[in-house]
Amino acid sequence: MQRVQIAPTRTWYWGTVGLWSLILTGNVLRLVGGGRDGAVWLLLDLVLVLVPAGFLVMMVTGAQTITADADGLHRHWFYGRRLVPWSEVTEIRPAPSYPERLVIRGEGRRTLAEGMKPADDEVALLHTWHERAISGL
Repeated sequence: MQRVQIAPTRTWYWGTVGLWSLILTGNVLRLVGGGRDGAVWLLLDLVLVLVPAGFLVMMVTGAQTITADADGLHRHWFYGRRLVPWSEVTEIRPAPSYPERLVIRGEGRRTLAEGMKPADDEVALLHTWHERAISGL
């Protein structure tokens, strides 16, 4: 089955990677500094290092990438519901002020997905899947 990947916008990607990096750096510095004594504080500091490190790895390895196929949009569990069926999509178009971005909206103009616009043939495939789901074929 053919799949289309919609990468996150550069701003969103580097913003989240930068944020998790800053959080991780602050926690590592606190852990190395050893400001508090006791096993409980050490355990808390370790958790505060491992959790942001895990999120940073998730962000870098593609947790923000949305995959689309004939069934619908597939998102990472970190962002809520994993599958959004095409029947819930009302609009697929370039972002109003950023033509290099793709916006997929649902009922009430709610944004279901936004990311970098894939190749034109892949965008056509997204429209085909959407139209097929709406027509009931």
